[in-house]
Parts: sequence; C-alpha cells; structure tokens
Amino acid sequence: MKVLSTAARYGSVYLANEAWNLLEKRSNPNGGNHKFSESSYANRLAAFARASDLPSAFQVLSQMQQNGTPPTTTTANAIEEVLLANNDIADVDSAYFVLKDLHDEQHATIHVEALNIILRACVKLGDLSRALGLYRDCSSLSIDPTTNTFNILFEGCNSTTFPPAVEIAMFLAEEMKEMGIKAEVSTFEELLKCNLYQDNYDSAFMYLESLKASFGKPRGVVYEWMATRLFEMSDPRLEILLEDMEQIGYALQAQNLKEQFTQIMLEQQQEQEQEQGQDQVNQGEEQYEGEQQAFAEQPYQGEQQLEGEQQYEAQQQYEGEQENQEAQYQAQEQGEQAYEQEGQQQQQQYNEGHNQSQSESQLPSQSELEQPERRN
Repeated sequence: MKVLSTAARYGSVYLANEAWNLLEKRSNPNGGNHKFSESSYANRLAAFARASDLPSAFQVLSQMQQNGTPPTTTTANAIEEVLLANNDIADVDSAYFVLKDLHDEQHATIHVEALNIILRACVKLGDLSRALGLYRDCSSLSIDPTTNTFNILFEGCNSTTFPPAVEIAMFLAEEMKEMGIKAEVSTFEELLKCNLYQDNYDSAFMYLESLKASFGKPRGVVYEWMATRLFEMSDPRLEILLEDMEQIGYALQAQNLKEQFTQIMLEQQQEQEQEQGQDQVNQGEEQYEGEQQAFAEQPYQGEQQLEGEQQYEAQQQYEGEQENQEAQYQAQEQGEQAYEQEGQQQQQQYNEGHNQSQSESQLPSQSELEQPERRN
C-alpha cells in the first residue's frame, strides 16, 4: 500500500501497476479478482492523473463500480487537482473531450463521478455557465445525474456570482425533484445560502426548518450564516435565532456571536465618532485657512484698489488729453475754414473791382460823345 501511495504522489504509472499486480497476486494466489479498497483505487487513479493519462484515470472510476467499490465524491480529487493546476478552463474542456471520446469512440462506460469532477473544476474556476452546459450533456454520455451533481451546481450558484444565482438554483431544485433524486444535508445548506443573500431572504428560514424536520439538528455553521446575515441587515429576528441556538445546544457559539456583534457595533460607533471628530477638525482647518487667506489678501486687495485708482486717474487724464487734442484739432480746422472763406471773399471783391474797371474803360468818354455832334 505504501508503494501504491508513493506511485500516486509522484505520478508513476509503472510503479502503480507493479504494486497493483503484486497486491492482486498476494491476495489471490489461486487467481480471481481482488477487492481493493477505495483508497487503493484513489491512489492508482492519482498516479494516472498526475502522469497526464486522463483516459486511464477516468476508467478507474468505472472499474471501481464494476468491482463493487463505488467511488466516493472525493475519489477523483487528483483529477480535479490536475485540471486546476494551470487555472485554465481549456484544461477542463480537454477533460470533457476525453470523456466524449471514451464514450463515443471506445464505447466505454462513463461513471457519473467523472463528469462531477469536471463540473467541480468549472465551479472552482468560476464558470457556472460552462458547468450548466456540461450538466445538460449528461444524456449524451449516458450518465444519470446524482445528488452530488446537483450539490456541485448549487455550490456554483453560490460561489460564482453575488448575489447568488437563486433563479438557476430554484430551477435545478425543481429538476432534481422531478428526477426523484433525494436531497442531502448539503443540498439544503446550499439552497439556504442561495436564498439567504437575496434582498428578500425569508425563504432561508424555510430551508432552516426543512433541515430540522428532515435531518434533525442543523450544523452550527448554518446558524452562524443566518445570524451574521440578520446582524448585517439589522433584522430583529436575530435575537430569536440566537435563543434558538442556545436551546438546541449551541449556547457557546451564540455567546461568541453576541460578543462578536457587540465588538463590531463598538468599532462602528468609534469609527463614526472618529469620522465626526475628523469632520470637525477639517471644518476648523478650512475655517482657519479661510481666515488666513482673507488676512493675507487684505494688503493685496489694498494694492489692487490703489492700482485701480491710479489706472482710473491715468485713464481720465488720457481721455482729457484726447479731448483737448480733439478740441484743438477742431479749432484749427475752424480757423483754416475761416481763413479760406476770407480768402475767397477777398478774391471775390478783387474780381468784382477788376471787372468794374474793365467795364468803365470800355464806355465812351464825354468828349467822345460830344465830337459827333460837332461834326454835324
């Protein structure tokens, strides 16, 4: 057994097969099949998985079922480890195609835990839609889903989205019921969580009561989920829940939760007081800075006022000079116009005098007028 465990740890297929054959001969010297334990099968499967021989690893699960040692939900954990090693969803797709090839080409029987381990890898990688797609493909692999199949999907509804995908969870729960698949404790717990973190979480109380009715005392962690949510929402039902915990044997946990919630409230109160104090300090600093700035701006404002007055006086002086220059310019223009008019008048008088002189020179003198008369 130690040799088989070593082979599993180091992924040595050769060592695993040698140890397997040796165990068979020692257990049945006269021949026949030896009934190996689940842990022995799990080690052999791990050796195949870590050696990247997924087809052989998946077939170990079918061999277990045939030999009367059904796989558990943890038998194929080594396969999940390999699928998650690179944090790559492509490795999950490759594993699914291995199952398809085993079923379609080699006509091998596929054990449901082979599909479940791929679904779990999808959920761990946060890909709920891919997990749901593989679940829908169960019939093509001749697989009937089990309670574990649905529990993995319910876990995916809780872990891959926030708030949890409650509508998908409720749809799956209805399908589970129609298929006649029996719910387990973990089934109710996952559905409770899925409903607990919705805006309306009353349905979570229904699943809590269903847990009590079907399986007796719920786990303490379930009450812790409920109590934490009620405290976050300031729900008055918290006190009743804590009393219920005390009555069914979780008094110590209830007391721890009370102390925890009290401590949180004190811290929140201290934070609020600190924030209020800091706000007051900030307001005081802002007021002080404003006063300092106003004080610092007073000389500057005086300088600005003086500078403004000087600018105004200079502007007024400039405008006065401009007006004086304009008046002088207008007076000069008026003088020039008057001089021009006077020149024109003088020229006109001169012209009139000159014309008059010419006309007088053209008239006959008195002697000339009298001469003809003398001739006659």
